[in-house]
Amino acid sequence: MKYGKIMLPKGKKPLVLSIDDVSYYEYMDGDGFADKLIVTDEGKVRNVYTDARARNTPAPTT
Repeated sequence: MKYGKIMLPKGKKPLVLSIDDVSYYEYMDGDGFADKLIVTDEGKVRNVYTDARARNTPAPTT
């Protein structure tokens, strides 16, 4: 890693996203663990998971 200049448009804030432990085991399928991350039209980061009925569902916002 090396320090560098962060170039951002005026008025914008940087987002640092750290993801850890995303290697799930097969027995965890359908237990509500995130399958992927998405960015909504409103610019919010949400996870998508597969529920017990095999439906892909975005996690609700709070």
